This record gives sequence, structure tokens and C-alpha cells, in this order.
Amino acid sequence: VAESASGVEFPKVITFKSPQTLPLTLLGVGVRTVSFLKMQVYAVGFYADLTRHLLGCNIQGLKTPEEKLEYLIRNKSVAVRIVAVRNTSFHHLRDAYIRTLNARLGVSKKENKDSLSAEQEDVNSLQALKSTFPPSSLAKKVPFYMVLPAPSTTPVARLLSIPTLNGKIENTWVAEELFRNYFSGDGPSPKVRR
Repeated sequence: VAESASGVEFPKVITFKSPQTLPLTLLGVGVRTVSFLKMQVYAVGFYADLTRHLLGCNIQGLKTPEEKLEYLIRNKSVAVRIVAVRNTSFHHLRDAYIRTLNARLGVSKKENKDSLSAEQEDVNSLQALKSTFPPSSLAKKVPFYMVLPAPSTTPVARLLSIPTLNGKIENTWVAEELFRNYFSGDGPSPKVRR
């Protein structure tokens, strides 16, 4: 599927071993633009595991697109595929993610949803995420992936995998919020959200 503005093509299905190999289906594509000039930075595709239902929940029974996306992010394996369309760096991408997650952490603090120890764990995981991105360029037209496997049946933190960088962040809040970022407000690409 070609993203219309950038022309970047996305496979309809991708597979990752997480922990078993599952096909992830392309659900949306878009392009990230910056500045009032609408310069394209990267094209992005959102993928999810649609092969089976977890805990007897049928996604078709959910009413709104927001409910369906929340169900996918919380319960299924999901991934984003990013392809740079102009010269950029991993630091540019990293800084955008860190800014977004810091803002979300501030909202979470105001709503008193996290305990002090959980909040500190989230902050530590943000630092780990920050150090995962190298000080190098994100090569034009080379795919970059972030994968969030489905949660396990045991109560452990979800593991965000960044196969392109051999990186892993074990923190459910950071992992899930990184994906919710694409569907909150205008997100990095309003077209992906639509």
C-alpha cells in the first residue's frame, strides 16, 4: 500500500517473532510533517495482530474507533513501521517521543494515577528509551520498526522492542503510551489516526 503524500510503500502484512511469529496487518498509513511548510519527515504505517481474540473479547463488538484502537494497543501485538523521506536523525525521532511521553507523564501525575515508585520507574524507562537511540542519521527509505508484543498472561511489564536498534524497554506505560501517541489529538500524523 502506497502512502499517498510521500509515495512510500508499506507491505500489507509483516511478521515478527513476539514470542511466537504472528502476522501483523496494516491498518493505517500517513506521513509526519513539520513546520508551517509541511515538510515531510517520515512515512508511518500502523500494524496490529488481527488473527485471534484475547480473553473472549471481539473487537467487532466495540463501538468507536478509539475503543478498537485502545483494545488493540492493550491486548494485541502492534507495530509501527517508519520510513524517512528526507534526511533526519534518530535523535530527531527520539526527541519527539521523549517530549510526547514527558507531557503524558505530566498529565498522569496531575490525575494521580501513578504511585511515586511507579512514576520513578516510568522516568527511568524514559531515560532508557532515550539512550536506545544512537547519534546517527535515520537512513532515507530504510524501514525502522517498533514492536509491542501482546501482554503475557502473567502480570509483568510489557516489553517494547525496537529491532532496528536492538533495543528493548520493559515498561508497560512507556510502551503503550508510545503507540497511543499516534492516535491522540493530531498525533505525529493525522492521516494515520484517521
